[in-house]
Amino acid sequence: GRGALIDEAELIKQIETGKVAGAALDVFEREPLPQESPLTKYENVLLTPHLAASSIEALKRLSMDVAKKTLEILGIPIS
Repeated sequence: GRGALIDEAELIKQIETGKVAGAALDVFEREPLPQESPLTKYENVLLTPHLAASSIEALKRLSMDVAKKTLEILGIPIS
């Protein structure tokens, strides 16, 4: 996939040196992106899930998956 197009270690290095002001990524070298990824610590890096829904049903499932994952990351129990 497209995640391999970006060398994440090099991107992190360039963000830390200030040569890259920020980044917005929707695909990653490893998916799903691990919570311990160094990319998650930067305020100037926007990380979003890759959205490739092509039907109403797929979009609904995707929306529910994103909402559930968001709640999980925030530590909010899903009943």
